[in-house]
Amino acid sequence: MKTIGKLLINPEKIIKNEELVDLRGGYEGLASVYCYAGDTYLGCVKTPYCPSDPLIFCSGASWAHCMQTGGNC
Repeated sequence: MKTIGKLLINPEKIIKNEELVDLRGGYEGLASVYCYAGDTYLGCVKTPYCPSDPLIFCSGASWAHCMQTGGNC
């Protein structure tokens, strides 16, 4: 156990990233990020949520938008 001031942190109680994703909705994708380079559609990526910057899912894209509730990837 780690002590920071009066705070005690038990490493067994820390939630792992996989557990957080499960709580958020799993990997099957509840949102779709659509990637574009100019006017050219590059593709779509299913994500568990819409990020504040959807470009993080689009390599080589100049812009992107995200639709919650899936869409048709």
